[in-house]
Amino acid sequence: MPQTEPPTQENSLILAIDPSIQSLGYALGATGKKNPTFFEAGVIKISSRHAKYHVRGLHMAMNIIHILPPTSTVDVVIETQTNWFTHRGMASKDNEAIQKLYYTTGCLVTHLAICPSVRRIFGVSPNQWKGQLPKKVMIDRATHLLELQNKRLIPQTPHDTYEAVMILEYANQHLNTKNQNKKLELIHERNIGATQFVPVEVAGMLTDMAGTSG
Repeated sequence: MPQTEPPTQENSLILAIDPSIQSLGYALGATGKKNPTFFEAGVIKISSRHAKYHVRGLHMAMNIIHILPPTSTVDVVIETQTNWFTHRGMASKDNEAIQKLYYTTGCLVTHLAICPSVRRIFGVSPNQWKGQLPKKVMIDRATHLLELQNKRLIPQTPHDTYEAVMILEYANQHLNTKNQNKKLELIHERNIGATQFVPVEVAGMLTDMAGTSG
């Protein structure tokens, strides 16, 4: 999908992310009254299966940051797995793949949180944005949304990208609304355009024993 010019200040940028252990689907767009305006969508793949999971999260974040317009701020909405203490979470909490996905997603969020372009990061579970929607139906809906704007994804695009498109659509419906906190979980927030630095005083306390007076 070709890139489009960033939106005006009247619109808010949204970056939707669907992470997995080996790849990351993403969609970038701007809020709209009915549907978001889609600018870019794609997938980031991690080639090495042996890379540590914090390294995977770092490389995913570094590559996704390059997609963001340097002069704009963006709200990130990332798919996070169902809570460990739900019925489904308890059944799969010992699953190694689920643990790796939690770890990779956490590292990704940590690195995105220090990006100057990122204003807020929200989490949304699969149950929230798609429920029991079959994969084919989800792909068809994402394709229709893009076709409304005369855009399409190239053949053989991974389903992660289609999911990111639908997460962006979900975020467009619920960001900046009265029921936002019920639909999206705020993970990170900071003031627009500036990182908040806390004044710190550093005083060395270690000295040679010979230099101390009894």
